[in-house]
Amino acid sequence: MTARFGKGIAAQRREVMSRSGLVTGWELSASARSVKEEPGSWKRSDGLNLAVFGEFTEEVSGAIKFDFLIYPEEKLDAQRMKIQYVGSFLRCKPILHAAVTLSPLHFQAIVSAAIAGTLGSLHVTCEKLRYGSGPISSMMLSTSKVIDGNAASLKGSA
Repeated sequence: MTARFGKGIAAQRREVMSRSGLVTGWELSASARSVKEEPGSWKRSDGLNLAVFGEFTEEVSGAIKFDFLIYPEEKLDAQRMKIQYVGSFLRCKPILHAAVTLSPLHFQAIVSAAIAGTLGSLHVTCEKLRYGSGPISSMMLSTSKVIDGNAASLKGSA
């Protein structure tokens, strides 16, 4: 029997998909902590993140609901992979959990929209998930509740 290197699942081109959904809620978290680095030396670390909740109009690996953790990052570099990515899906069931980084300027704009109650929809492009996780190549949050030219509604909603 001959080994077939380079022809397995890892060598296959992964399918790219796009999904859109409505934002149904959000939570903002801020943290501060002091960490001892060396004897007599302390370092302060502050953090800020925004969790955005909602439902996609089409399922992703059997799940519809999403929970995106978005946080600001000063130095944004797309990760080095075949598809450059801005975040990752971390797990998919029962809720799609993802983490995405934004520039501080964009993060502040999204936080302002959330506080004003105007976050409407989320659009994401990613590789088809494998074992419940996968890279996200783009994410867009909008104040519009219109998806693909249609007023969006959640599954099970009137």
